[in-house]
Amino acid sequence: MQGKFGVAPTTAEITAWEEDDLATVASLRAAAAATVSPVVRRLIRDQLAWPSTHAKSIALRHAALTLVVALDNRPSDDLAELVVGKAVSGRLLRSGHVPDLREFVAAELARANLERGDEQQVNAQIIGDINLGFEQKRKETERLKSTVIDHLWNEGGPAHVVRCLDAVVRGAEAVELDRSRDTLLADFARLRPELTADFVHAAVENRPGPLDGHLQWLLQRWADSDETALLHWLHGFANHRREVRRAIAGAFVSAGWASRAGRFASVWQEGADDPDVEIADQFLLATHARLTDDPAATVDLILTRGIAPTTAATLLDYASGYGSSDWGRSLDDTAARAVLRLIRHCGWTAHSIEEVTAGIAFTHPRLVLDALTAAVAEDQTLPTGTSTLVAAFDRHADVLADWLADDVDLDLRSCRRVLRTVVESAFTPNQADHLAARLGALDAENLERFVLVLDEIRPWPLHHPALARDVIEAGRALSKAEQVDSLREMVAASMTLSAWGSISGHSAELERGKKAATSAIDTETDAELRTDQCHALEWYEQRLQQIANHFNDMLSQ
Repeated sequence: MQGKFGVAPTTAEITAWEEDDLATVASLRAAAAATVSPVVRRLIRDQLAWPSTHAKSIALRHAALTLVVALDNRPSDDLAELVVGKAVSGRLLRSGHVPDLREFVAAELARANLERGDEQQVNAQIIGDINLGFEQKRKETERLKSTVIDHLWNEGGPAHVVRCLDAVVRGAEAVELDRSRDTLLADFARLRPELTADFVHAAVENRPGPLDGHLQWLLQRWADSDETALLHWLHGFANHRREVRRAIAGAFVSAGWASRAGRFASVWQEGADDPDVEIADQFLLATHARLTDDPAATVDLILTRGIAPTTAATLLDYASGYGSSDWGRSLDDTAARAVLRLIRHCGWTAHSIEEVTAGIAFTHPRLVLDALTAAVAEDQTLPTGTSTLVAAFDRHADVLADWLADDVDLDLRSCRRVLRTVVESAFTPNQADHLAARLGALDAENLERFVLVLDEIRPWPLHHPALARDVIEAGRALSKAEQVDSLREMVAASMTLSAWGSISGHSAELERGKKAATSAIDTETDAELRTDQCHALEWYEQRLQQIANHFNDMLSQ
């Protein structure tokens, strides 16, 4: 419990709540005695773990510890401990003895005296004890798993193990607790590999429910211990209930079995043809290793089979190592075209897909520009322009400039949207140089269209006044005076912003524009451009003053 924000209560304030805290422990003790749910008892135990060792009140510490020890000495709750127990709750306390309060107080005071000393040493000891506790808890959990398996197996065999685990997991779900430990049944099989097939059969015959989530990992464990037996069992894939087929699909995804030949390939074919679209889609997701090895053929296969866009996005995550741009860079021309087809199918906006796109752009920049242009034509949402993608088109500024010069006569809307994606906020000096170098290849009409596209990256004439001069000079060489005036007006319009924000009477965007205008004016040699730059500076100053005045008016109200 805390006091005012950022103010911790004192030890005296905390110990003053002792009576209330002891009443809480008493209520928890009554609840633990009344419930028939081992899950609830273990949750109560978890809540008491911290106060049993760290409560400021020694009386509270003693009461909490007494109940913890009582709850830990219930072997019938061990399976629930494996399902919902937390590593931070400490080891099980099965000594069966807690000293009375007077002895406990004396022991705690003595321990506190021993712990007094250099703060750095004390903190180091605490961290060491925590790490040791986690390791001891891990080893204890492994031993507990073996004990639980043997006990339940001896009581009623594999079906009994599965039924008991099913009951506990359902109990956890009943209290909306997401600690189902869906690898627990596979852990049992790891510890007792000779029982794996029995666990599988029992889980499959069990009623549909949360244990179906365990089956995927159990099947992988079976493949590790007896692949021949697993393949024989998979022969009946189509006859299994939906939940089992879905678990098999999950195992294909996580184990990479879609790349295997023989019976694995036959089961994959059956799964991909499953009448349940969700299951079939999971089998298509399992081709992630094949997508890495042979992108072109795999993309043809999964698009022909109608993979869902969301599944295709996940598939790209898996194949690329969760959005590594390195994978995109490694693709050859054919593979890059195929992956871009898949990206157009699933959408561009996920960060991992943006990174893959950026990787491809480093190696095949024109392919990415063409794919983005096609995406605009399909009204798709383009990526936001990650730093990696922007860097790719700074490195390939020549390709970007060629693309603009080649496509400017096609569709201004597409060019502007794609340019915004790959440049983001401002042209780099490298890009400005390459854009200037392409001006001589444009006729008068396309020069105007070229400037209209550049207008998307405002205020480019202030950031790159040399490019602005080159544009005007190119216009003067090509056009009549009235056309040059029109071109100059377009350049001047691009010196201001079309959108900006403000916080507390300030606008970072307008401040940057004002700074760029001031810098351009100081070095400008073209009188007409300098006049336009001065007008732009006035525009920025006026907008900044308006924002400041509006903010001050708000403060005065």
